[in-house]
Amino acid sequence: MSHTAGPVDVTTIRETADRILCRDAVSPAEADELAERLRGHVRVLMPEVAALADALTVGGVAADDVRRCTSEADFWINIGRAFTERAHRRQMRELARAARTLCWHYESLTAQAVVGR
Repeated sequence: MSHTAGPVDVTTIRETADRILCRDAVSPAEADELAERLRGHVRVLMPEVAALADALTVGGVAADDVRRCTSEADFWINIGRAFTERAHRRQMRELARAARTLCWHYESLTAQAVVGR
C-alpha cells in the first residue's frame, strides 16, 4: 500500500543528501535550502519505508532496523536549529545520512516486494 501519489524519487533524495554531505560545495544559505527540501523528501519517504517493512517482515531484525532508522530520521527532521553554525551543519549532515539510509531501506524492501510476488 502506497502513501504517495507516485514512486519515491530516491535518486533526487540521494543527490540532495550528497550535496549537503559535500562540506564546502554549497554556501550556508544553499545548504539550508537543501536541508529543508530534504526534510520534505524524508517526510514522504518515512511512511513508505515503514509500510514496506510492515508488509514484508513480522518482527525480527529487519523490521527493528527500519523502525530505528525512521525514528532517527524523524528526530533529525524535527530538531530545532542549533545555536552555532558548526552544530547546525552537523545536524544537516546527520539528516542527510538518515535520508540516504532510508533510501537504501526503500530500495531493499521494494526489491524484496517484487521478488516476493
